[in-house]
Amino acid sequence: MNPASPASVHPRAELARLVESDRPLIVFVSHPWGGGVRRHMDDLAMLVADRCDVLYLEPAAGDTIRLRLPGTAADFAAHFTLPGEQPALAALLRALGVARLHFHHLHLLPRAILDLPAAIGVPYDCTLHDYYAICPQYHLNAIDGGYCGEPDVAGCTACLAVRPAQWGLDITAWREACGALLAGAARRIAPSHDVARRIGRHFPALAIDVWPHPEPVPAGEPRIARIVVPGLLSPQKGLRVVAACAADARARGLPCAFHILGATSAPVPQMPAAPLTVHGEYDDADLAWLIAAERPDVIFFPAQVPETYSYTLSAAIASGVPLVASSLGAFGERLAGHPQATLLSWDAPAAAWNDALLCAAALAFEPAHRRAANTGTGATLPADYRARYLAPLPTVKPRDPGTVARGDADHFIRGSRDAPAREYSLAELYTAGIECGRAEARVELGRRLGALGAVTSRAPAAEPGTKQLSAPQRLTLKYVRRQTAWQRLAPVTMRAGRAWRILRDEGPAALYQAVRAKIARHHGFRMRTGTRARAETAIAPLVLPPADGIPRATIVIPVFGNPLLTFTCLKSVAAHTPR
Repeated sequence: MNPASPASVHPRAELARLVESDRPLIVFVSHPWGGGVRRHMDDLAMLVADRCDVLYLEPAAGDTIRLRLPGTAADFAAHFTLPGEQPALAALLRALGVARLHFHHLHLLPRAILDLPAAIGVPYDCTLHDYYAICPQYHLNAIDGGYCGEPDVAGCTACLAVRPAQWGLDITAWREACGALLAGAARRIAPSHDVARRIGRHFPALAIDVWPHPEPVPAGEPRIARIVVPGLLSPQKGLRVVAACAADARARGLPCAFHILGATSAPVPQMPAAPLTVHGEYDDADLAWLIAAERPDVIFFPAQVPETYSYTLSAAIASGVPLVASSLGAFGERLAGHPQATLLSWDAPAAAWNDALLCAAALAFEPAHRRAANTGTGATLPADYRARYLAPLPTVKPRDPGTVARGDADHFIRGSRDAPAREYSLAELYTAGIECGRAEARVELGRRLGALGAVTSRAPAAEPGTKQLSAPQRLTLKYVRRQTAWQRLAPVTMRAGRAWRILRDEGPAALYQAVRAKIARHHGFRMRTGTRARAETAIAPLVLPPADGIPRATIVIPVFGNPLLTFTCLKSVAAHTPR
């Protein structure tokens, strides 16, 4: 199936299409992640799309696996729990005309997946994208992330004691299970001789074919003008100009890469949305070193207001790199007569700025200007790989006398039995998105912070069915809620958790009334003797009994700026403390 298939398909209609198709079906078995494994699978599915239908089989949750079309999410996904539903899965695949299975990885899949080829009765291939066949850690990595050195069985056993293998197997049982899978494969494919040698040492009787992954011959990359914009960039310093230039470069296909060597006062589109990256703040003493490290082709100063001097310009001039700048203010004065400076009007359009930048970088844009193609990448030409891959497949699908049962479509329940997506904390998203540069985490962090900002900026009395609090009521509520004693002392004040529930479920008006009632009850208090004390009307000298050792009790007087109530409490303590 072509990975570019429509993103929304009806399960029954797609089942019917697959059954009626005359093309053989291949099922790719792998983990659910991206990376090089998924890229190869997608490339291969596209490469054979005119000859074969392709389905992906991957883990969902626990012992449940998901069968889906490439290039779709949950619109066409059947779920089967193994081993219990393996006969139903095998029957469905036979009815769909599966001609071959192709194992790309085993991570997160239930162990029963190893029995699927026998259950269906079709040949299968194994591609060794990493070292899963000999190492449950897959990459031969020690616990510190470095190369483990491929120790003996004792060393591997010690490793698995800290990081257990999938399916709870020891190293011997793991290699036996994977070795049996490889032994039964019609073809064992490795993308490099190194992989074949390392795995072959453990399975010397098995032949491993080396097929570098299919990649087109690189056309030769255009020379890219590296354009650095130093300093803290704001709209006054040309932030919007730089963003517009990056957008123009993307729209016209110009060989420009903009790098803001500093921070920005507002976010701007960055890679991959625009050919622009942001370095972040730096120490002024490091600027010369940073410019040298960036090796820019041109340094850009699109100031939108008259500069008075600019120390950043001094560092740029000292670098000897060509300069393009606004003629406004001190830039025009300081760069007049400079042999490598180009000055434009501050309000020049983005296209004019980009033309000047390319000219200054000696890279006038020519679409046909390419470096000589590098054919020494070690990849296999796509046409060669395709012919080799498809050689053993039948020209038409094998027909199973059975048909797709009515109940088979019931497995295609959208979103069924998938593991719930883990919700990462803000700290985890910050680390992954900001510190580590993961785009997906950065997007989610922005979404979560935006939602949080929308909640915290909402008016406090916007709850349906509640009355808007007056300004004095809001001030009183804010004052009371900010008191540490009110938040923490449950015997005297409302607990913060209960206060939040009242605010969430009943609204701020109800919370205000609860707080007001709680405070009102502090006008008097009941002693253990049953007598009731009233608040004093005046403060007088008070003598407390001396301590006779370690205190036997701690008394907290939770009052909010009310000295008379404090005095009343202290006087009661003095009166009721045994002498």
